[in-house]
Amino acid sequence: MRFEENIVANADFVISEDDFHCDNVRVDEEHRRKGICTALYVFAEKLFGRKIENFWKGDPIQTDAAKKLWDQPNRPFG
Repeated sequence: MRFEENIVANADFVISEDDFHCDNVRVDEEHRRKGICTALYVFAEKLFGRKIENFWKGDPIQTDAAKKLWDQPNRPFG
């Protein structure tokens, strides 16, 4: 995702016959808490026509930020 010619966010999605999840997402610190990650997830679901799974749920590798993303009330993805 770009803002004023700078890349401020990117995400790596994994898709196969039976799986669709985000392997990694990065948002520049100054642009966090603005809904950018949520927008990336919503866009990916629309692009691929599938619901993203919380692949890393319960795994200690999942960051606190990722847990908060998935735990948000009324999240528009997944």
